[in-house]
Amino acid sequence: MKKKMRMPVALIMTLMMALTLAAPAFAASAPKVQDVDYDRQDKEVSIDFVGKVDWSGSPKVKITRDGKNYARYIIEKDRDDIEIKVNKLSYGKKYSYKITGVKKAGTSGYKTVTGTFRAYDD
Repeated sequence: MKKKMRMPVALIMTLMMALTLAAPAFAASAPKVQDVDYDRQDKEVSIDFVGKVDWSGSPKVKITRDGKNYARYIIEKDRDDIEIKVNKLSYGKKYSYKITGVKKAGTSGYKTVTGTFRAYDD
């Protein structure tokens, strides 16, 4: 009887350990981007997040296309978005962004968020 009990207990213990290890990885995932808007007249890119985010003391933003970096600086950041001044984007072209020093509100460990957008003015 004792031998039969060991197998289910070992299986349950293994599953509990696996779930414990998987939970922090899920909670520490990077924030998701909901929308990216480009304002051609003001030369601004606004990146909206799904839910609230927290920022490190000095987050960084990089906008690139075909290996070229575009001049940019952060205009404003708040709990659900960031606005970036970007010069000389070509209208309609596809660009990549990389934001470091951001995390989902209430989680630990700052992450890097990457993605792409087209320089269209809605």
